[in-house]
Amino acid sequence: ILELGCGKGEYTVTLAEKYPENNYIGVDIKGARIWRGARTS
Repeated sequence: ILELGCGKGEYTVTLAEKYPENNYIGVDIKGARIWRGARTS
């Protein structure tokens, strides 16, 4: 599942917790947001 404009990835992380059998990719134009989200996931 690809989420464009994912920010810190809160929505993606929630989906991954609910459906761990899927693969998730989050993309955001602001790299710092993704790094913050990656540290919390």
